[in-house]
Amino acid sequence: MERHWKSSAMGAHASADKFISAARWHEFSIEPPLRVALRRFDANSFDEGDFIRFGVHEPPDLARAVLRRKAEYLAGRITARAELRRFGLGDTQIGTGTMRAPVWPESIVGSISHSIDHVAAVVADRRDFASLGLDVEPLMPLE
Repeated sequence: MERHWKSSAMGAHASADKFISAARWHEFSIEPPLRVALRRFDANSFDEGDFIRFGVHEPPDLARAVLRRKAEYLAGRITARAELRRFGLGDTQIGTGTMRAPVWPESIVGSISHSIDHVAAVVADRRDFASLGLDVEPLMPLE
């Protein structure tokens, strides 16, 4: 597959936000087009009130999680929800299914991944893609 990368800034959540940065997008030049949204987040700047501030439902099973896990979850949902806006589904809550997998709206396939301080999300119309997978990992030196 030929890849063509484009980056754009998005002002939905200004980069001045201490918890999560503005998104950058990487677009693949395939048909139909597919883009991955990438953001940085700072788990140390996470606050329990951020779920309310960003309008994301905190699932009950997350209540006892450590703050880093809550921050990863919230950053992923913020990023994925912003991508859902392209499909007219921006106010949709992305649920959590078995094995902590995101539960997407019926017409959507997607994937969320995070590393220590990055989160990425990709969503697409189910008519165009059967499934999507995404994994974000820190680069390690080749030694």
